Amino acid sequence: GPTGELWFGTNGGVQSFDRASGGFERFVHDVADPDSLRHDEIRGVHKQTDGKIWIGTLGGGLNRRGPDTGRCLTNRHDPSDPESLCSDFVRVIHEDRRGRMWIGTQGGGLGLFDPATGGWRAFRHDPDDPRTPSSDYVFCIWEEASGSLWLGAYAGGLDRFDPATGRVRRY
Repeated sequence: GPTGELWFGTNGGVQSFDRASGGFERFVHDVADPDSLRHDEIRGVHKQTDGKIWIGTLGGGLNRRGPDTGRCLTNRHDPSDPESLCSDFVRVIHEDRRGRMWIGTQGGGLGLFDPATGGWRAFRHDPDDPRTPSSDYVFCIWEEASGSLWLGAYAGGLDRFDPATGRVRRY
């Protein structure tokens, strides 16, 4: 039968369900524990093949939980650092075929974390440039076979994003 874990983001933290044992485990923000989640309102959860869990919060940035430690490392937006996470309000997380992490945010555009460089990059809406994302509110990401990303944007519509050029075609 099916084995492995299922991860769920809720308004009260993250829960994992172990299909083999039928048991639940809950992870929440604890002000006394600096290694806990940074916020309990969760919108995006993604498990990488190496077991790391990426958890997107609405206000606490992006948390990464190691497979064995239970410790959460946090990426936060820093307005003085253009190479930081583009917003602390994370709506969706997508890992592409190359292992790069794409982060759709509420108000910060599309973020890219490239593990090869360890750095962040942001793709933001520019009302004067139709080749930029149609909105800074990216709520869904889907990758097609060519590697292009389709972005669903609140009040912006649908964009086809080319990761090689950083440009979009708006629909």
